[in-house]
This record gives sequence, structure tokens and C-alpha cells, in this order.
Amino acid sequence: MTLKGSNGILVVIHGADLHTSYSGSVDIVTGYATMAEVRRVEDFEGVVQLGVGINGPACYRAFWLSSPDRLVIDVEG
Repeated sequence: MTLKGSNGILVVIHGADLHTSYSGSVDIVTGYATMAEVRRVEDFEGVVQLGVGINGPACYRAFWLSSPDRLVIDVEG
């Protein structure tokens, strides 16, 4: 799969799905300088994979926040 951007990050989340309560786009092209695109790669049997197209180096740190629960991916920009 080819995404916008010069590099990419594959995010794999187990025990989740995108099809139960999310009805939005599965391919989001952003206007951001660093994160160019996010696209669903897989949504099957409790595994979600997201491809993230990055402009610049794909150096990042990832962590969970709560209230509400969310995944944060901080990409070097």
C-alpha cells in the first residue's frame, strides 16, 4: 500500500475494531505538515491496523491516555 508522505508508520491495535461504532472515512488525507495520511489497513477479528503516512523521519513515541481512552503518536517534526 502506498500512502502520502515520505515515510510511514504501521499502528497495530489488538482487541479493537473500527466497524462497530465508527462510520467515518477509512482513508483520511490531512492538511498537516508532518502527518499526511491515515488509512485503515486491516479491521478483522479484533485486530486493527492503520497506516500513517509521514513527511520527514518516522521517529515517534506512542502512549495511551485515559478519560477518554486514546492513543497518542507523537511524531518528530
